[in-house]
Amino acid sequence: MSETAVIFDLGRVLLEWFPERAIEQALPASQVPAFFERVGFFAWNAKLDAGGSFAEAEQELVARFPGDREAILAYRRNFDLTVPGYVPGTPALIDTLRQHGVRIGALSNWSGETFAGVRHRFAVLGWFDALVISGIDAVLKPDPASFALACERLGVEPADTVFIDDSVVNVAAAQAFGLTALLFTGAERLRVDLAALGLPVPTSLDAVGSESAS
Repeated sequence: MSETAVIFDLGRVLLEWFPERAIEQALPASQVPAFFERVGFFAWNAKLDAGGSFAEAEQELVARFPGDREAILAYRRNFDLTVPGYVPGTPALIDTLRQHGVRIGALSNWSGETFAGVRHRFAVLGWFDALVISGIDAVLKPDPASFALACERLGVEPADTVFIDDSVVNVAAAQAFGLTALLFTGAERLRVDLAALGLPVPTSLDAVGSESAS
């Protein structure tokens, strides 16, 4: 085994993320997709991930879409609803890796304001040897600087490190940077992929209480 560290994305890899659940507090669920499209929600959210102020971003978007004011404000007001729990199985993989001495990092595009509110809710976030959060550290994936910072904080070389993300774009960028990059499609597939790299993983996720680390 040459890999000595594993860096995880957070949203939809370790933690579930359903942004529509916050907006559903202001709109019927059937209207949320059209709202996302109308206001350019995901591009707007990316600006927040880059470190933008929520208050300023909300004010700017409400000025452009005054009829959507309550739905726009609902995202931050109800953010906890968007992160209801762990992606099944991923905490067990992280726990096994760290128990075998593999260094563990997290690299996530996430607003510093909303991450601060989530951090205390999930024990696994305290297991990481290093964290890089875009809204705090002012560096976004797929910028190579984000991977460089994560490796620097972990004290490892890219060639000795595995990176896991649910974004094809981020995985490709990580590979170009020199990391061994895996596309996340589920914890069982990841377990198999990590085992193929010679990393320590549970023999079965079914036998592990992977959701006990709340």
